[in-house]
Amino acid sequence: MEQSIQVTAEQLNNAEALLANKEAEITELRKQLIQGESQFQNAAEEHQEVLANMELLKSILESESKKNTELT
Repeated sequence: MEQSIQVTAEQLNNAEALLANKEAEITELRKQLIQGESQFQNAAEEHQEVLANMELLKSILESESKKNTELT
C-alpha cells in the first residue's frame, strides 16, 4: 500500500532555503576549524621555540654560575 506525500511549492522552497543556509553554515564552520588548526599549529611551534630558548638560557645560567663559583 503506497502512500503519497504532497508538498507545496512553499514548503519545497523553504526546505531548499534551509538546506542552502545549513550548507553555508557548514562551510563557515569548516573555515573556522581550518583557521583554528592553523592557529594551534602556530602556537605549538612558538611553544617549542620558547622551550628551546628556556633550555639555552638555563644552560647559560648554569655555565655562568659555575664560572662564578670557580672564581670565588
